[in-house]
Amino acid sequence: MRDSGNRPALFARSLRTVKRAIAAAFAAVIATLLVGAAGASADTSTGFVLRITCGSETATIVSQTSPAAVGQDLSSTRVFVVAVGALFAPERFPAEKVMLCDFENLTTGSSFEDFPFLITGAP
Repeated sequence: MRDSGNRPALFARSLRTVKRAIAAAFAAVIATLLVGAAGASADTSTGFVLRITCGSETATIVSQTSPAAVGQDLSSTRVFVVAVGALFAPERFPAEKVMLCDFENLTTGSSFEDFPFLITGAP
């Protein structure tokens, strides 16, 4: 039983290892949050400008520069979310939560009809 004399040192080393692992995990979480927040923001000066028409209501929104499924309304705090899953399986989405809208990409000139968008605040 010669190892019994080394237990305090072994415990101190393992405690330091655990502390380092926790500090590294915390730093990784903070870095992920910072990078994710920076990558998720829409830049109104370099993004796509879209005009969305849902029924009789029209809104002008901006999305980030790469193709995005989300856009921010320029005249309010509304966010438009494309229901990508409803494109492939519309029967799996409740009709009261999805609205078909037409949209035109004012930056590129392309347009699409009957594109599904999620309605925020719907029951």
